[in-house]
Amino acid sequence: MQKVLHRLAAVAAAAVASLAVAQTANAALIFNGNFETGNLSSFNLLTQDGAAPPYITTDPVRAGNYSATMTIANTQERSELQPLDSNGWTIKMHPGTTAVFSDSIYMNPGFPLKPTGCSNCWQTLMQWKGDGGTTSTSPPVEVTEAGGNYVLHGGYGCPSGPQEFRRTLAPAWTGAWTDFTFEIYFATATNGGWVSAWVNGTQVLNQFNPPCGTVYPAPYSRYDSLRLGYYRDPAISETGTVTHDEYQVQTISPQ
Repeated sequence: MQKVLHRLAAVAAAAVASLAVAQTANAALIFNGNFETGNLSSFNLLTQDGAAPPYITTDPVRAGNYSATMTIANTQERSELQPLDSNGWTIKMHPGTTAVFSDSIYMNPGFPLKPTGCSNCWQTLMQWKGDGGTTSTSPPVEVTEAGGNYVLHGGYGCPSGPQEFRRTLAPAWTGAWTDFTFEIYFATATNGGWVSAWVNGTQVLNQFNPPCGTVYPAPYSRYDSLRLGYYRDPAISETGTVTHDEYQVQTISPQ
């Protein structure tokens, strides 16, 4: 019973954070990725280096009956979901857009919080990918696990040269759900792109300005695309599994 009550309280806290953002503006839900369809038809499935594609599971779940799980082993690299609109096209965040993203992440027991096999191992769980794709090498904004923490990171792929940033969001635990809400104004650094973040209903970032923006400048300045899942250094020795649930995207505009 205690576990159930804790779970309900955390869900309520995440909902409060999302509602607090939405109440400041006119919000429109453009993507509901809570997986309650029981399939992944509203996503592109992205894999690399032999990784298995993401799959629907019934345990663990954050709410409802279904969630999506990704597993990556040594020498494998990517198992991600890319949200699609109602016409089957990749959802894109264009400069000048403000949007709110909700996601609940569960690192399954055994997830390598202290991976071996590489000196600077990286593990990515959410991405807002620049339109340069793999050409830009790294997104303007992403959520990673590093040093036992969830970290907001980005800027390595800045066209003028790396302008990295790292902001610790919260401790990362295996066997526990963490609820995230991000409000992002998509713009180059010159135009003031920013990120606000809430973890389990508590605000941890307020309009932070990444040094290379939330959208890279030209030639990668047309849009960001969205990804959630598990993307990591293929040199990591240990197999890792991550589960996502309650992923939603809202676009907002000033009242």
